[in-house]
Amino acid sequence: MDDFERDFTIEELLPSRSRPRLKKALQQMGLRHFLLIDLYDNQLIAHDPIEGLMKIPLAHELEPIAYLLFESDKIERAESAANFIIELLQTNWRYQMASDIHLQVSREDFEALQEKHKLLQASELKYKELSENLENRVQHQLTVIEESQRQLYEAEKMASIGQLAAGVAHEINNPIGFITSNLNAATEYLEDITELIATLVKQDATKQTSLLESRETKALFEDFGDLLLESIEGAKRVATIVADLKAFSNVDQSEESYIDLSQNIEQVARVFLTSVDKGVALNVNSQPLTKTWCKPAHINQLLLNLLHNAANAINPTDTITLSCIMLDEKIKLSVIDTGKGMSEETLRKAFDPFYTTHDVGSGTGLGLTASRDIVNAHHGEINVKSRLGEGTSIEILIPVKSNGSQL
Repeated sequence: MDDFERDFTIEELLPSRSRPRLKKALQQMGLRHFLLIDLYDNQLIAHDPIEGLMKIPLAHELEPIAYLLFESDKIERAESAANFIIELLQTNWRYQMASDIHLQVSREDFEALQEKHKLLQASELKYKELSENLENRVQHQLTVIEESQRQLYEAEKMASIGQLAAGVAHEINNPIGFITSNLNAATEYLEDITELIATLVKQDATKQTSLLESRETKALFEDFGDLLLESIEGAKRVATIVADLKAFSNVDQSEESYIDLSQNIEQVARVFLTSVDKGVALNVNSQPLTKTWCKPAHINQLLLNLLHNAANAINPTDTITLSCIMLDEKIKLSVIDTGKGMSEETLRKAFDPFYTTHDVGSGTGLGLTASRDIVNAHHGEINVKSRLGEGTSIEILIPVKSNGSQL
């Protein structure tokens, strides 16, 4: 049962501190001999009591809780005094009820807060444990992701190298093919020349001159010379291709070089053209640049990635432009194509790792991501502009570094 539903006693409704003032008030009301007692005849207030006093019950909630004893000739004053006391008790009862309700509500609120505090402490401990477990799991997952990214970056580089190797193999096969054919023909011509010399030895001077000046002999020597020249040019072409490939070997080496990147532009262009269809139209605008400290192999890989992306996005009638210029104290590298372009959604996701518009299995989606990482490593900027059906422009700004430092 709640505290405010219980029955209050006269001692609670009329505390001892209030009784002297009530006694004085009853005297002032004209009562000379009176008593105020509880239900068990215990005196609460007394003033010159005498024998033969009359009794009036003092009711609260329709039940008597005390009695007022007074002189018989003071009945009217006694009734007024009784009503006064009852009203006083009623007032004290309301005050006591309000006080008890307030205390009970406060106690219940306090108990509820304590319970909530306990629950919050338990919840805090639980979430702390979950947080620690989650943090450990996140760290583990980050390690797994970083390892996966590293492996996929390696896969992207291997894919680029594979594509490059396939194109280079085809490009080298052409001069090797005609060099081999020329050497075979030269071997036959050498046999003919050997027979001619043997014939000349047996002839007199007149016939020797006639034989040497004949159309067949002249054609033989001219053809033989042409074969040798063409073979020498083919060998030089192979040597050039191999020299260009050196820029893409040891891509992961960390050494920096102090170079003019315009030389790399020309080199990358030649290597790119050996690895794509001959129908790709590539315009190269290479201007002398201020020398800078950088990782040339990484820059080469960056440009080759962008050129291959452009090659995959163009039609036979489209063109790719590769250029480099100085812009204030920065080197501006650009790869611009007039191809298919990208939608706004594709453009937003262009640098997301593993995002690709190619068919499943035909790309890792790391080309632009790896390119951005290379640019960031050189403290540069990379910006992509594209509109669907109008082509794509990729601009890279790399600050010139006059002092070498580890990138």
